[in-house]
Amino acid sequence: MTNISLRKNFNEPLTSVVSLFRRRVQNSFKARSYDATVRELSRMPESMLKNIGMDHSNVSSKTYELIYGKH
Repeated sequence: MTNISLRKNFNEPLTSVVSLFRRRVQNSFKARSYDATVRELSRMPESMLKNIGMDHSNVSSKTYELIYGKH
């Protein structure tokens, strides 16, 4: 006699909710980090930005690449 399990995996919905929550938290931290970094870099003088290979015109794009990866 073969037993067939008809019981659903009850952890699956919980796993999905936890995964969604984790992504939302990570995205929130990335957004806050992006905003803070752009704000700090924008306050720096042009000479300091040049020392790290940046200028005021590319602060946002370089920070985006750093935080989110290349798009």
